[in-house]
Order: sequence, then structure tokens, then C-alpha cells
Amino acid sequence: MPFIFTNLLSIEVIRNGRRVSFVQKTEQIEQSLEIFFERQNKSEQWHIIHLDAKKCAQPLKEKFVQLVKLDRQTQAQVAFRLGDHKERTGRIFAYLPTEQLSPVPCHINADFFPEQTRKHLVLSGEQHERYWNEMLLSYVAHEIAERMENLREVLGPVGLWKLIEEAYETRNDPHFGVFWQKISEVSQKLKIYWTSTEKWAHGTDCTFLQANYGVEQEKALNDIGIVTIHSSMRPFQSSMAATGLSNLTFEKLVKALDSWNLAMIMRETDPNWPKLRKIMSHIWVIVEDFLTRAQKGNLRKNSNRLSNVERLLVGVRIAPNCEGQLESLAALKKLPEKAKVDEVLHYFPRLPLVSDEFQQFPQLCALITEFGFSDLLRELAGRVQTKDSENTFLTSDKKKMREFYDFLAEYPSDKENDYSSIVASTPFLAGYGRFLAPKLAVLPVGLRIQLDGLILST
Repeated sequence: MPFIFTNLLSIEVIRNGRRVSFVQKTEQIEQSLEIFFERQNKSEQWHIIHLDAKKCAQPLKEKFVQLVKLDRQTQAQVAFRLGDHKERTGRIFAYLPTEQLSPVPCHINADFFPEQTRKHLVLSGEQHERYWNEMLLSYVAHEIAERMENLREVLGPVGLWKLIEEAYETRNDPHFGVFWQKISEVSQKLKIYWTSTEKWAHGTDCTFLQANYGVEQEKALNDIGIVTIHSSMRPFQSSMAATGLSNLTFEKLVKALDSWNLAMIMRETDPNWPKLRKIMSHIWVIVEDFLTRAQKGNLRKNSNRLSNVERLLVGVRIAPNCEGQLESLAALKKLPEKAKVDEVLHYFPRLPLVSDEFQQFPQLCALITEFGFSDLLRELAGRVQTKDSENTFLTSDKKKMREFYDFLAEYPSDKENDYSSIVASTPFLAGYGRFLAPKLAVLPVGLRIQLDGLILST
């Protein structure tokens, strides 16, 4: 339609002396056109690209003299309809419209050879008509591809990728596949990927995030240095992948976390823990999903051995401790089921326990070492040697001592393990000013303590 107005200002249709239709070109700037339809009382905005295939046409004119005799013109126009509209725009024009749909959502006008019915272009045989048409199509495809960065400003992110997606869908067409060929050749070199930061980027500088994640995950990933494709671009995942855009991988995520850890935590003298925890809370969901998929896919040959990526992950400070700070998975401990955090921290303050909120991520928690009964006894043995043990453990209050012994006796343990040796050598019996191991202590008459099957009594 916009090609009709090349040399016209308006079209008026009068029937029986009465105007039944009126279309007017109301405004025209370079490459821009506005058309007003009186009957529908609406305007359409168009972006027009004017082309000339003179150089590409020369070899064909030298080969086929008929083209010179016919004085075939090399000028071409490409028209993009702007704005939101439900119906698809895209037809081939040989000055007047044919029924041949364009391989991309725009009108293409040139001095094509149509079939006698004018429904389609001549695209078969070995005569000049076919080769001329193919040359024009290839030239237009090349020029559209070369203007991708300009078109992104005109069409916007969704409009640009609708164009690329439709070219991708016709990639196997013997005649129109050239549009995908030309576009895919240049796509990775151009900033045509619309990101979650609402900026254009090269394909190598961004990644595709799965559709089950939201804006919170996109923002958190950006905070740790991973730029993702904007959520509005998700319908075009197939064509984006075909241009070389990669999905977010577990390895890329963990390496970004490691770099972020060094930059934001290790070098900060006073980190903003609430802010950092908020960022991490959205990252935990993604990491948990990666770990779950790895387990379901049996990617880990030996469940007791960590992959290289997991070994890097456990050293990164991403998990919350009970004091609200972030620690590495390797530095934290988790309690056995039925153990109570407040009781453990009462006797072992500053013990690096993972926060309860982290329990909702079982795969991540599986990478944290459990603070088992043996670990508790070893921790006890180490702490009773310090000056702080007097205030924490040593007391003349028999009730408090009994509570401490009850705590040890009730702490969850593996019933299949034999703890008798480590219990006997752990100094947990209160003596005069120090703790004694059961195997070295003389127990008072009437004292009876049972720890995991080991009964100490006199």
C-alpha cells in the first residue's frame, strides 16, 4: 500500500457522485510515511527503506541481454508498518501487489517478474526471470541484515525479533531462506539483543534465562554480573539460539558467583548483609534447580563425589548463617533432624550453623556438612580447653550441669555407629576447674550418665 504513494498525495474514490473512500498521505519525512484512512478514521505509520541493486544487477544484465531490452529497474523499497497491530504485514509487490507473502513482516517492492496470474513470483526454470527475481530477493535480504541496528530503533525489541523469527521460520525455503542466511551471518556481530537491563547488547555479552524465572531472578543475576535476555524476548528463543545465543549454564553461574564473592564480600570491610542476602535469595532458586536437574539426569556418576563446578560452588559465600551473614557452604554446618538450633548455640556460641530459611533448598543443603554427634564431641573437646568454657560449661549449679548432660545424651546420633571410644576420650565430665574424659575420671558415688549406649555410673 505505501508504494502507491510514491508520487501521490491522496487517493479519492467517487461513486455516483459521492465519495466513498479517501486515503491521504498526511506526512512524509525521510524514510517515514503516515497514511490516513478516512473511512476507518485511522492512521498508519510506515518506515520506508529505499534501495538500489544496480551493482548486483550488472552481471545478470551482461549475461541476459533481455534484461537490458526490457529496461528492468534496479530500485527497490522495503516498508515496515509500525505500531501494534494484530494482522501480519508482509507481501511481495511488483509495483502492484502479488499474492506472494514476504518471508519477513514487511512489504517488499521491486521490478520483479511475476507469473502471468500475478499471484506469485517466477522462481523456477533457467530463464532470466528467475535469476533476476532471486538476485533482487538476495539483495533485499542483505540490505535488511545490514540495517539491523538501525531497525532495532524503529521497530523496537519485539518488532525486530519478530522479523528475525520469521526469517528463521523460512530458513529451509529454497528461495526465501536467503533472508535467514544473511541475518544469521551478522547477528552475533551486532547489538540486537534486548536485555533485562533494558539495553541492547551483543549475543556474547548476555544469556538466555528459562521462562520459569521472573524479574527478581533477572535482576539478581545482573547484580552478580550475568546479563540476561529481557523476559519479553522469550517467545523468540528458537531464533535466538540459532543465532548463537547460549542458555545460562551452571558453570557460568558458579563462576560469576565466585567473582562476585571476591568483589562484593571479600574486599568489603563492612558488607551490607541484608542487601547481599536479598540478592542471594533469588540466586538460591536457580542454583537449586541446576542441582536438581543434575541429580535427575544422573550427571553425577558418584553421588559422594562433587563435580568441578560443585567444588567451586561450596567455596563461595552464598549461604546465610544464623547471624544473618553469608558464608561458604564448606564453612557452614547443618544440624541433624530433631536437633534444636537454640540449644546447640547455647552451649556452642558462634558455631557456624546454616540458617533455617536455607532448609527449603535440599540440594544446596546436601552440600553442607552435617554437625553430627562425633562432630559435637570433637567441638566440645576443643572448647573445654579455652577460658570461655568456665562460663559456658563449668558451673556449681547441679541442675545446669544435669541439663548439659541431658543435652549431650539427647543429641541425635546414628544408631549404627559405635561412639563408645570417642565418648570415653571426650572431656565432658566436670572436675575441679577443668573437664575430664570418662576414661581418666573417678566418678562420684551415685553418678549415672548415659550417652548413646555408653553408661557411666558408680
